[in-house]
Amino acid sequence: MLLRNIILFATVVFFSTSNAQTWQQVASAPDNGRHHPVTFSLDGKGYMVTGSTDFVTSTSDFYEYDPVNDSWTTLTDFPGVGRGYSIGDTWNGKAYMGFGFGDNNDYLQDLWEFDPSTGQWTELTPCPCAERIHPTFVIEDGLLFVGMGNNDIDGNLKDWWEYDIANDSWRQLTDLPGGPRHHPYMFSANGDVYTGLGHGNGPGTVVYDDWYKWDIQNETWTQLNDFPAEGRVAGTQFSIGDRGFVLSGDGDDHGSMPTGEFWEYDHQSDSWTELPPHPGISRWAPGSFTIGNVVYFLAGEVRIGTNSGLKTDMYKFDLDEVVDVDQENLENISIYPNPAENVLNIVGDIDFSSSKLSIINSTGQEVLSASITNEKVDISNLSQGLYFLSIDSGKGTSRRIKFIKE
Repeated sequence: MLLRNIILFATVVFFSTSNAQTWQQVASAPDNGRHHPVTFSLDGKGYMVTGSTDFVTSTSDFYEYDPVNDSWTTLTDFPGVGRGYSIGDTWNGKAYMGFGFGDNNDYLQDLWEFDPSTGQWTELTPCPCAERIHPTFVIEDGLLFVGMGNNDIDGNLKDWWEYDIANDSWRQLTDLPGGPRHHPYMFSANGDVYTGLGHGNGPGTVVYDDWYKWDIQNETWTQLNDFPAEGRVAGTQFSIGDRGFVLSGDGDDHGSMPTGEFWEYDHQSDSWTELPPHPGISRWAPGSFTIGNVVYFLAGEVRIGTNSGLKTDMYKFDLDEVVDVDQENLENISIYPNPAENVLNIVGDIDFSSSKLSIINSTGQEVLSASITNEKVDISNLSQGLYFLSIDSGKGTSRRIKFIKE
C-alpha cells in the first residue's frame, strides 16, 4: 500500500443541479456526432479533429470554431492516419496530438504538431513506448508527458514518458505508483502535472478515484487526496491559469451519471469544488476547449435514455460566474489599469524586498516570473488576452488577480 503525504482533508462545496441553466447552447459541430474527438484552442479559436463515429470507425476531419461569429469552418483533413481514442494538448501557440486507434484497426504511438499560422501538420518522432489508446497526454514547460492507456497486447498500462518539444526527443520516467489504467483525467497546474482516475484492471469494473502529482523539477510522484465523488473515467479536462478542471464522463460502474458533473481542483489545498454540471446526463468521451475564461463542451455519447446517441451539440460556460479568481489572503493589494496595455501598477501594502510575482496565461503557461522590485510590471511583450497575476508575499500568503492585456 502506498504511503500518502500528510495533508488537509479536501474541502468540497456542492452546487445544486438547478444551476445548469448557466450553461448556454451555441453552434453545433458540423458533423454527425462522434466520441473521443481531439479538441483544443489556439489564438482565440476552438478546434476539433478526428474521433470515432461508432465503436471503431475513425475519422480524419478537422474543424475550426469562431466564438465571435459562433460558427464552424471545415479545414483540410488531418494528414495522418485517421483515428479515434486519440488525445492532444497545446503549447506555445501550437497543438500536439498523437496515439489512438487507427482506421486500419491498429494501435498508434505517433506524434503530430499543428501550426495555426500555416495550417500545417508536421509529424514528429514517435514515442518509443508501446502503442496505446487514450493515455494521459499533458504539456507543461515545453515537456509533453504521456502515460497509462491500453492496447490489445499489454492491456492497461502505467508507464510514464517525457517528450522534449525543443529537442524532439523522448525518455522514460518512473511509472505511476497507482494501478495501470486507461482513459485517466489530466491537466497541469502551478508548473506540475496532475493525473489519475480512469479505468483499471478487474475483477469486475474498476473505476479509480485516486489522484497524483508529477513533480517535474524533482521527477517524483506524490499521491494526493482521492477525488471526493464517484470514481471517474472517459470524460474531458482542461486548465485555466493555475487551476485544473474535470468535466463529465462515466461514474463508478463505467456508466452514465445523472448529471454531467463539473469539478475544479485547487492544487494549493489539494481540494475539489463542484461547479454547475453541463445540461443533461453525463457523456462518455466528450471534448472541451477553453477560450479566455469560457469553457466549450461538445460531442461525446449519451448512452442511456430517449436522448441517447452521439452528439453534435455544444455548450459554453463562463467561469467568471462561479470561479472566484480573486481568492487571496493579501486582500489590500490590487492592480490597475485592467484591462492594461503596457504596464500594470501594483497598489497596496506589499514588501517589495521579499515578494515575487508570476504571470500565467489562460492555457496555464507561465509567461513571466520575477521578484517584485517596484509597483510597476512591464507587460508590453505579452500577447493580447486573459492572464492571472500571482503575487507571493514570501510569508505563506498570496494574491491571485485576473487581468486582461489589450
